Amino acid sequence: MAQSKLIRGYIKDALSDERVPFASISFQKTGGGKLSDSAGNFAFRLDEWPNDTLEVTYVGYKDYKIYVGPDQIRRAVNNELQLVISLDRGKIVSEVIVKRKIDRGLLMWKRIVRRKPANDRYRFNNFSYELYNKLELDINRINREKMKQMGLLKPFNFIFDNVDTSEGQPFLPVFLTETISDYYCTPKPFRSREIIKGSKT
Repeated sequence: MAQSKLIRGYIKDALSDERVPFASISFQKTGGGKLSDSAGNFAFRLDEWPNDTLEVTYVGYKDYKIYVGPDQIRRAVNNELQLVISLDRGKIVSEVIVKRKIDRGLLMWKRIVRRKPANDRYRFNNFSYELYNKLELDINRINREKMKQMGLLKPFNFIFDNVDTSEGQPFLPVFLTETISDYYCTPKPFRSREIIKGSKT
């Protein structure tokens, strides 16, 4: 039965010798990888010795690559290869600015404006569309207690249960009408006609 192979070691700062925790370690060909632990240690247990490049990356440091091949494997003792990886500090960018190349909302708005002449209904000899109208009258700044005491409104006290406060200031809808109609128009000479199909008050 073949013994498993072990590649273990730790990652440190080349300047201060401090351990580098949670660095990313991976083999380039096979893609297998992991993170070093909080003390910078790592270990790979493999069925066979790799013939691959081990890459170590960490923010603020230059990428480190070491080829694990026959030369390195000769250094293994009892199927265990020890590695000490020293990372050199890279140039730290003090500020990163991320910019959007295109504002999609602005792009869509520009397209709408560009197509405005083509979409202008008055360029046609005649046109028609279905028209919906809604008219609502409300009483705002309602003092419920005072209005409930008014003799004229006492039989209608139930209406105060429908006061709308969704916008913060209370208001009472008192009249609502909805109309749906077909609208026909001829721009030159201008003539229009509206045929009401339905109305509800």
